[in-house]
Amino acid sequence: MQDAAALAAKLRQMAATDKATPAALAALVVDVFTHCGVPRADAEIGAEVALWAQTHGSDSHGVVHLPLYTRGLLDGTIKSNPAIATTQPLPCSAVMDADHALGLVASRRAMDLAMEIAKTYGVGAVTVRNSSHFGAAGYYVDHAAAQGLIGLAFTNASPAIAPTGGTEGLFGTNPIGVGFPLHNAEPIIADMATAMVARSRIRHMLAAGQKNIPEGWALDPQGQPTTDPAAAVKGSVLPIGGPKGYALSLMVEVLCSALSDGEPGFQVTYENVVKRPSNICHFFLVLNPQGFAGTAAYDTRMAHIADTLPPPPQPGINGIHYDSKTNFIYYTSTGQKLFMRVHVDLRTHDPNGTPELVDSGTMADDFCIDEDARVAYVTTHRENTIDRVPLEPNSGSRRSVAGQPFNELLLGPSSAAWSRVPGEYGRVAYFTTDGGQTAPPPAWNGSNESRIEANVNTTKPAL
Repeated sequence: MQDAAALAAKLRQMAATDKATPAALAALVVDVFTHCGVPRADAEIGAEVALWAQTHGSDSHGVVHLPLYTRGLLDGTIKSNPAIATTQPLPCSAVMDADHALGLVASRRAMDLAMEIAKTYGVGAVTVRNSSHFGAAGYYVDHAAAQGLIGLAFTNASPAIAPTGGTEGLFGTNPIGVGFPLHNAEPIIADMATAMVARSRIRHMLAAGQKNIPEGWALDPQGQPTTDPAAAVKGSVLPIGGPKGYALSLMVEVLCSALSDGEPGFQVTYENVVKRPSNICHFFLVLNPQGFAGTAAYDTRMAHIADTLPPPPQPGINGIHYDSKTNFIYYTSTGQKLFMRVHVDLRTHDPNGTPELVDSGTMADDFCIDEDARVAYVTTHRENTIDRVPLEPNSGSRRSVAGQPFNELLLGPSSAAWSRVPGEYGRVAYFTTDGGQTAPPPAWNGSNESRIEANVNTTKPAL
C-alpha cells in the first residue's frame, strides 16, 4: 500500500496540470486503487476500464468517478477483496454474485466468462448481482469485439427516468452497450443510455460550471421541463423516444435484476449517498459468429453492411476549432450543411473514433467556441445568420442570435473569432462577411466586404 502523503502529493500534482497522458493517469488510478487495498491485478483492470471511457470521449464515465470508488473502498461499502461467487446452472449461462466488488473488476470478470462460454457454445450470458458502478458499457463490448465476438452489456442504476406521464424517477438510465467486430477494421461500438442523457453526464457538466443543459433532457423535482443542471440532478431525466425509451429501460432492468435475483434499480442508491452497498446488477451477452453462419460469412456480410454505413460526407471543410475541455475537434462543411466533431487521441493527436454529427441543415461556415457555456457561434453563409449551437450532438436547440430579421451587415457571414481585448473573450466576437447571397437574395447594393462586432453574451445575445 502506497504512503498516503506521497499519493496525495501525486494527486495534487496531477490536478495542477492542464493535460496528462493516458499512461500517467492510468498509473495514478492504479496507485489510488492499491492504496485502498485492491490487489494490483484488479487495480490495473479498474484503471483500464476507467481510462477507456476517458480516451473514447466519455469523460463523464471515466476517472471522474474515482472519488465514488475511493470512498466506497475506504468505508467498506465496496469491497477491495470480495469473495466473488459464480454458479453455472446451464452450459450457456451463469450467475455471478459480486459480493459488493468494484464494479469495474466484477464486470470485466463477467464479460470474460461470457466470452469463454461463447467460444465453446456459441452463446454466453452472465448476469451479475451485488455489484457497483461499472463505468462505460462500451468498454466491455469493445473487449469482446477485439476477440471477434459480438458483445452486449447492460446495467441497472439508481432511479433517474420518469415513467411516461410521471414526474419522479423510477428506473435508472440503464445503458445499452453493443459491439460488432469487423475483420481488419475497428469494431462498430454503440454505448447509450436509455435516457436522453446519462445523469452522470449532467453531474459532470454541473461540476464543470455549465449553467445550462439542452432542452428536452430533464425534469425538475416538480416534474417540469428544465435546462438547469442543478435542478435536473435533483429531478429526473427523460427517456429517449418517450415511451419507447421507457420500455427499453424496463427491458434492461429485467435482464439485470430479475435474471440475477438482484435488487431492482428503484432500490439502488450509490454508496456515497446512504453508506451501504449499492447492489447494482449487470447483464452480459456474447455471441460467437462461428456458432451461427460461421465467422467467414459473418465477416463478409458485416463488411458489406459497414460499407453501406459510411460516416457523413465531409468534403469542403470550412471552419475547424479544438475544444480543450473535451478533446474534440469541431469542424463545418458549408457544402454539405454539416457541423461535425471527432475525438482526438492526446497521445498521437490523431482522430480517435467515428466523426459525430453535431448539427445540420444550414450552410455553416466558420465559428468560435465558448468552452464554458458549451456552445458554438456559427456563421451560416447562405442563411446570413449567426447561430448559437450547443456542442453536444443533436441537442435540437439551435437559435439565431443575429440575422433574424435580415441584417444587411450580415450578407455572407464567413470567418469568426473572439476578441482578445481583456474582459471581452467569450463575450465579444468579430465576424467577417464576403457579400454572399441569401436564399432568396434581397436587393443589395452594398460592399462585398464588411465586418461587424457582435456581442454574444450567452445570457442575452444581441448585436
